[in-house]
Order: sequence, then C-alpha cells, then structure tokens
Amino acid sequence: MTKPFTLSITLLILISTSGFSQWTQKADLTGGKRYQAVGFSINGKGYIGTGTDLSKKKDFWEYDPSTNTWSQKADFGGGETELATGFSIGNKGYVLTGGKKDFWEYDPLTNTWLRKADFGGIARGAAVGFSIGNKGYIGTGTQNFLGGVLRDFWEYDPSADSWTQKADFGGNARWLAAGFSIGNKGYIGTGAGNGFAGSKDFWEYDPSTDSWIQRSDFGGVGRNAAVGFSIGNKGYIGTGYDAGFKKDFWEYDPATNTWLQKEDLTGDARFSAVGFSIGTKGYIGTGIRPGTLADFWEYSSCVLITYYRDADNDTYGDPQNTIESCTQPEGYVSNALDCNDGNSSVHPEATEICNGVDDDCDGTVDEQSGSVSAGEDRSLYFGYLPEQCVSITANVSNGTAPYSYQWTLDRPLLFNVITANGDESMSGGNSQTVTVCLLDTATLCIAVTDANGCTFTDCVTIFASDVRCFAGNSNNAKVTVCHNGNMICVDENAVAAHLAHGDYVGPCVANRANAGTIEIEQNLKPGLTIYPNPNKGDLTVTMNLNDEEIKNAVIHVINVSGQITKQIKVNNQHKLNFSIKEAGIYFIKLITNKQVYTRKLTVIR
Repeated sequence: MTKPFTLSITLLILISTSGFSQWTQKADLTGGKRYQAVGFSINGKGYIGTGTDLSKKKDFWEYDPSTNTWSQKADFGGGETELATGFSIGNKGYVLTGGKKDFWEYDPLTNTWLRKADFGGIARGAAVGFSIGNKGYIGTGTQNFLGGVLRDFWEYDPSADSWTQKADFGGNARWLAAGFSIGNKGYIGTGAGNGFAGSKDFWEYDPSTDSWIQRSDFGGVGRNAAVGFSIGNKGYIGTGYDAGFKKDFWEYDPATNTWLQKEDLTGDARFSAVGFSIGTKGYIGTGIRPGTLADFWEYSSCVLITYYRDADNDTYGDPQNTIESCTQPEGYVSNALDCNDGNSSVHPEATEICNGVDDDCDGTVDEQSGSVSAGEDRSLYFGYLPEQCVSITANVSNGTAPYSYQWTLDRPLLFNVITANGDESMSGGNSQTVTVCLLDTATLCIAVTDANGCTFTDCVTIFASDVRCFAGNSNNAKVTVCHNGNMICVDENAVAAHLAHGDYVGPCVANRANAGTIEIEQNLKPGLTIYPNPNKGDLTVTMNLNDEEIKNAVIHVINVSGQITKQIKVNNQHKLNFSIKEAGIYFIKLITNKQVYTRKLTVIR
C-alpha cells in the first residue's frame, strides 16, 4: 500500500529498520528539470509529473527501480499544473490539480486518467496528501499561492467516489507542509503560514477518532516545502527552505515520539522536490536550489546485520560463512554458534555422546559429565568364610540412565589351588553389584556405559590372602591366625575367640599397621604415576621406589578383558616412556619384589 506526498511529497508504508543510512544517485528524471511537481508510488514503481520550470508541465513519468529507468506515460488528465497534491490507494494513483478542485485517478494497467468527484473543499495548491488503509486524505494548502492559507482536512473514499470533511488540522493554517502516514495514523508538520517563514510543529491524525494530537516538534529547524515519506514504522522529512536551502534529513519514530538526524542528502540542497518510497527504499528528486533540478536519489535505511550460513538447518550458524543484510536471508541465522554446519546433530544444545565428536560445540570432545565409584579398597581372607568374599556396588553420578556394567579383574581367576576347593570366583560381572572371592591380591575395575555411549571407570584393589591351613589328623582346611606373634592353625569356629583378644587372621607381620591392607595401599599410591592420563597413546610412567624394590620390576599393560597387551622390564629405571596403539581403558600394573601397584589408564584417539 503506497502513501502519498504533498506538493512534492508521496508517502508509502513499507517494511525496514533504521540505523545504517546510504544515499545513491539514480538515473535523472528523463522528462527534465522541474520543481513543485507531484508524485506517488504503485506496486513497486514510482511516478513523477507536472510541476514547473518557468512554464507549467503536464507530462507524467514512471520509474522502475529494478532497471533504474524512466518511461513516459500518459499526460496528466488535468493538464498543465504545479503545486498539485497526490497519494495512492491500492493499484491507483490520485492527483488534485494545483489551484483547482478537479481530482483525477491514474490506472497504470491501462495508462489512463479518469476524472473523479471534485475535491470537497475549496480549490487549493501546496496541500498535504496521504492515504491510510483504503482512504485518501488532503488538507491544509493555499488558495492563491501567496496567502489565504487553510487548515481544513478531507477524506476521500474511492469505493463511493465521495469526499467527507473531517476535523480541521490541529495546528495553524499553512501551506507547503510535509506529511506521511505510518500504520493507521497520519502526520503533518513543518510548512509556512501567510508568507514563507518556516514552522516545525508536528501533528498526528487518528481516523478512528477523527482527532489530532500534537507530537514532538520536527527535529531540524523550521522550514517549508520539505519532502516526506515513510518506510516501515518510521517517517522521514528532509530538504526544504528557511532562509536558505536545506539538505538535512530526519527520521521520526512514533513509538518513542522522537526525531533522529540521519545522513544528509548527498545531492544538492533544495526545496519543492518530490519524495516517495518503493519497497524498503525512499526516493527524492527534482526541486529547486535555485536553478531547477532533474537528479534523483535513493535512500536506504536499515540495520546491516551479519547473518551466518545454516546449511544443516539446525538453527545455528557457521562463523566462517557470513553475509550482511538488512533482513535475514533464507538459509542464514543471526548466531555464529555452530561448530559443524554439515551435521545437524552437532550444535550447542546437542547432547554430548562419546563418539569422538564435539557434539555440543563446547570445545571438548566426549567430555565425561558422569562418574562411577567402586568405593574403597578391600581385604579378603580366603579360607575364612566371613571374610572370604566381598560384594561391591558401582555408584554412578551424573550419567544418563540406563547403564550397562562390566566388571573385570587384572588377572585370570585361580582354580584348584592346593585343593579342589581352592577356586576363586566372580559373579555379577555385568550387573551393578559384583561379588568376588579371591585367593590373591588383584585389581577389580568397573566400566559403566550410559545411554549416551559415555564410559566411566573406577578401580579398587582387593588385598587377598589364602589363610587356609591343614593341621592335625583331619584333612579339613583350618584358618591361619597370628597369635602373640606366632602363626597357628585353628578351626574356623575358634577364630572369633582369637579375634576377641587381639589376634588377627593371616600370617604374622612385623608391623601390623604396614600389612597388606587398605592403609598400606593408600600410602604406596604415590609410588606409581602415569602422565598424561587420559592421553592419546603416548605416556610417561614414573616409579618413586628405591633401587632395591625396582631392581627386577616388570610393567604389565592389561586391557579391560584381562589380557596382557604389553610387558616391559623396568631395568632399574625410575621413568619410562612408551606408547599404546589402540584407544580404550587399560590397567598399568607394576610388579616389584615387594609390592604390586595398579593404575587405570584411558587412551583416546
């Protein structure tokens, strides 16, 4: 829907945003120099005609912005005139002949003019015209171009071809004013009273209440014969005359009732020019400076925004593929948060899964948000039933259920040790809780995989001793107990009594506090360190042990299936560097002549 102009003003309601301004010179009006012409726009084309350059004109021209060309159309139906007033409604343009009452409709489809009902008020020129919805409005102006200024205001209904007088303009009577419409409101401001002294008051008309309300004064100095048009939800007034020719240009925001100065017209300062808007662009042309003009200028008002390509349609953009535009192009978004624009499953809101990909674009691959704990190390005494077996439960934190579980030992189970009853066992290896019965120390590890494919691991050391003994005439196994520093073999039903007065199960040791218990393992943990962990297959193993202990030490690399994948002789070295080719969970086992140390290792690729 286009909105009109006055004396040299045409208004349009368009869609755009303000912020970045740019004037571009376009093809001069082919019809030649003039001022006090009339103009409007219809369906993507602009129209300028009539006016004067020492003599009045009646020619009429169409501008096509897609080709930047002008083509002559049928002469104005009312003949030669100046200071006419025009507007457009739908697919038609309308012109009130300057200084007269005859009113004409232009149809661009047939390139014809048709006289309509004469204007309802007295004859006038230099009035303001605009349209709101399917109605046109004309008001203010002058009877004789030198005085007799007016303030009456009229509505035209094209469906009935009739005029209705509305509430008089809210300000003083005037001519050479500027106006435009935005949404369902009309605006008139600037202009001159009797004479040429410019004014700057500014008024809003509401057709729903047929009332005027004063708004903030025009932002520039008072003036007359300025140009006005609207783009989207903003209005614009510029050029004009007041003790000199003007080229400043101002934007009005009705939402805040404020004016903002924009970039001056790049062409010459002038007054009595023509203005209208097409699409998201405004246009100003012709006028007088002195000396009449035929130049024509395009104004672009928008916020140039950087948009980012969204090739995978996940609503997140590629920071390396950008375009600047006033409006969002198809296939682009306003954020630059995607780290893989070729995969719609990869974006900041994606769930991180363990797949070697940074799914959530946080810069970390397969970060494990969850964890699992198998608890503290344990001690077992094979042959003493109350402490021969232990059940351990894996406790998962921050993972995504459901979970799968896999328990593994760092060595094979032992069978038929000494007797047929000397069998180790492990049950529940694929459940949350595992039960083990061991004859010898081993490392027990749990690997938990959650619903996202992420695996969490933890290991504990099971310090196990075979405390069976065979004494007396019976071949039945008894229990080894340390009694007063001496190792004795007692029936199992007697163990409780020995424990009650300070004895303990198992062989005697010189210092009970340094026995193979949880405490001793905690004290020894600094003896073996691995760096980095996790790593990408290259690692350093440091052994903080004395020379005697490390003398014949051996390192075993064990996978989660319990297989020894690598065996390395330490050869009295305290630091070793080596590589592991395959990604996975491993256990580094250091076997010395005094102690066994085990550490978990994660290799990623």
